[in-house]
Amino acid sequence: MNKKIFLFLLFFPILLFSQNKVSLEFDQIRFGELKVGGFAIHEDRSVRIEAVGAGFPGGKKRSKPSRRRLDMSFDQNGMFVYAWIIHAGTRELVWRMTPENTESKSWARDYLRKFSQSLSLPAGRYELYLWAMKPRKIFLREDGLPSLGRLFQQLIKGERWLQEVEEACHIRIDGVDELYSATEVRQYQRELSRQAVVSLLAGSDFESLQEFFSLSNPGEFQIYSVGEAFNDEEYDYGWIEKIDDNQKIWEAREEFGEPAGGAQKNRVWKTTLKLAAGDYSIHFVTDDSHSPEDWNSNPPYDPFFWGISLSGVPGKFNPADIRKFKKPQAVSFLRMTRVGSNRLVQQGIRLDKPAKIRVYALGEGFPEGMSDYAWIVDTKTGERVWEMRYEQTRHAGGAQKNRLVDEVVQLPAGLYRVYYQTDDSHAYRDWNSKPPRNPADWGVTLFLVDKNVSPEDISMVDEVPLKPLIALTGIGDNELVSKSVQVRKKTRIKIRALGEGRDGEMFDYGWIEEAGSGRMVWRMEYDRTVPGGGSSKNRLEEAVISLPEGTYNVFFRTDDSHSYAEWNTRPPYNPEEWGITLFALDSAEGAVEPLDTPEPAALPPFIEITGLGNDESRSMLFKLKRDANLRIFALGEGRDGEMFDYGWIINTTTGRKVWQMEFHKTRPAGGARKNRLIDEVVHLPAGTYTVYFRTDDTHSYPHWNARPPRQGKSWGIRVSLADENFPQDQIEVFDDFSRNEEVLCRIVGMGDSEHIIKRFTLDKAASVRIYALGEGLPGEMVDYGWLESAESNEVLWIMEYESTRRAGGAYKNRTETTVINLPAGEYRVHFVTDDSHSPRRWNAAPPEDRDNYGITIFRMESK
Repeated sequence: MNKKIFLFLLFFPILLFSQNKVSLEFDQIRFGELKVGGFAIHEDRSVRIEAVGAGFPGGKKRSKPSRRRLDMSFDQNGMFVYAWIIHAGTRELVWRMTPENTESKSWARDYLRKFSQSLSLPAGRYELYLWAMKPRKIFLREDGLPSLGRLFQQLIKGERWLQEVEEACHIRIDGVDELYSATEVRQYQRELSRQAVVSLLAGSDFESLQEFFSLSNPGEFQIYSVGEAFNDEEYDYGWIEKIDDNQKIWEAREEFGEPAGGAQKNRVWKTTLKLAAGDYSIHFVTDDSHSPEDWNSNPPYDPFFWGISLSGVPGKFNPADIRKFKKPQAVSFLRMTRVGSNRLVQQGIRLDKPAKIRVYALGEGFPEGMSDYAWIVDTKTGERVWEMRYEQTRHAGGAQKNRLVDEVVQLPAGLYRVYYQTDDSHAYRDWNSKPPRNPADWGVTLFLVDKNVSPEDISMVDEVPLKPLIALTGIGDNELVSKSVQVRKKTRIKIRALGEGRDGEMFDYGWIEEAGSGRMVWRMEYDRTVPGGGSSKNRLEEAVISLPEGTYNVFFRTDDSHSYAEWNTRPPYNPEEWGITLFALDSAEGAVEPLDTPEPAALPPFIEITGLGNDESRSMLFKLKRDANLRIFALGEGRDGEMFDYGWIINTTTGRKVWQMEFHKTRPAGGARKNRLIDEVVHLPAGTYTVYFRTDDTHSYPHWNARPPRQGKSWGIRVSLADENFPQDQIEVFDDFSRNEEVLCRIVGMGDSEHIIKRFTLDKAASVRIYALGEGLPGEMVDYGWLESAESNEVLWIMEYESTRRAGGAYKNRTETTVINLPAGEYRVHFVTDDSHSPRRWNAAPPEDRDNYGITIFRMESK
């Protein structure tokens, strides 16, 4: 729909007529002043405009990113004193002063801009505005860079140039038929506002306007709203709610608006909305700045319609269907407000029927998360059924971090606990920035909005404490405590864990393992925790899990600081709960009970590479004759997402890595934060595997350059069976082949363009390990080896790119390790090199194991 037609339908203009041609003039202006007047012309004609404003050429260039903040407050056209005209009925802009349609009035005062032209206008009523805003950075050129000439002028003239601007700027319009004073313009605007179904026009900061109306039949309506929004945030804005279900059906979102003129943050919303029969509320709020009371930036083109207006589309609604009413004051059944800093308040409620609950909460938040906020927990299941999240909130006035949420939650009948948490700053009567629009509401308030539920169906309760099944609490520094529980019938378990965490990582935390396999069934994760009161690093997690029949080990681990009775900063609200507590929910008698002694956590390791010092690289090989679940325990060094001392496992036949100790999978191991631990169960199919562990040149056993971990002697890797019933004869383990294997054949230290052949003989069948290091590019090896039978000339193995892996240094350095079984007999080993990149002359970074560039055959001996 054409915008002019749209707004003409929105408002029904009233035109007044007279006979004499007259002039409208504004002489001089003061910074911060908005002058307004009106005129009418009775027939299509041209009027003459003579005006002087202030601004700079090339203003549109100012919208580049480096100037975006300045543009948010000032005119996108680079004008700081300018005039404009809007059509009084359609509210559309018909003319304004810009650097492009003006010229410099004087070379000595290039900021003064003159307009002297005729303007053709159709018959109608118009409003004229003249605005002045004291500019910033008057010495900047149009490209945003300093101008020495302008800076010199400003230093010489001081503030005198501002007075020159105020005295020089004016506007005169000749050839109009009728004039209207500012008072008459405002009366006309109020008449337009009265013709709307609802019109909420804000005149000052810190306003919260609302009105209610009932619609007996469906209709089509138009929204016209002018407000403030920028960078995906709304500051002065409106919305419409359907009262029947308290659902927001329209809201002024920044991305759906259009520029409203003046400052970039001025937005206008124009849309058509179909409304069903029902009860509605319409709202408009302003924050603490930039409103008709005191514009802190250039105002919009339609400054006095700062607000929201809803008008019926002629022919598509019946005015008789609309009835305004005053909504009874909503009565809250729970109010936890005026909450100060460092508080955690909570209250249990009982719902005897399913109910719709309106949650109204004010708090502090940022895009990365909330600092002061509310949440609701189902007491029976431990599930968090509602939480105040930043993306659901809107600006609450004052500082941008003041956030508000107002929504309806459907809750089944049951027991619930409502929480509200604040951090150590910016709360009721302790503001470190501008307070919100309604500071006394800081906290959470619940309202009953369900017509089918009465207040008698809701009651305040104190949660009946459950008897702990296991309580590992009151735990001090450097402790690892555990206890076991026997589950004889599938049972729901409620977990409450209180520990230390920061920046996405837990330092004091709990977990639960399956006793036989060591498989972890639950672990305290930072992302699921909430503040535990006191210091921000005190973290609380409540969860409900279902445990099938079996035996489970419950653990809690602390590091070397900040624990029960040894706090190095503010303790949590319930310090005696530091640890982990389990409760049995809905379990039959004897279905679950704690055990007096913990079950063994895992079977003894069959691979153990531990106690490693600096600059060590150790490996062992094992063979699985059938698929198996293995438990891997590794202790190493890592920081900032990267591991320095770590382990990995390779399928020796394919050369592919099947497991690696990665930083994001590890957790703190006590002592220095870089001590990292991983303890997990992996499934491996039948095959031959090599276990590696590598350390760098610092911080290892016992050469620590920072606090050692709790289990320093375990620095390295251990692999054990996760299933105690796995047959021992289905696994074969070989010694550390980096130390004890017999070398059958070695071809290393070659130069360019060589082909060397060596032989070896086996007097009996044996398993051999082939270790090859060469040069290759995707799909092709250029330095490589192979093994063949000396009797039949059959190639038994050849080094191919697809089965190699990176060997360090240049990307083309490739390595492969594999194990094959050979019968007794004579064999030939080959290795060839091309014309570049070999141990005698590297043309790129050499591999890490440069001394073994070539091929080596080992005879393997099992333990």
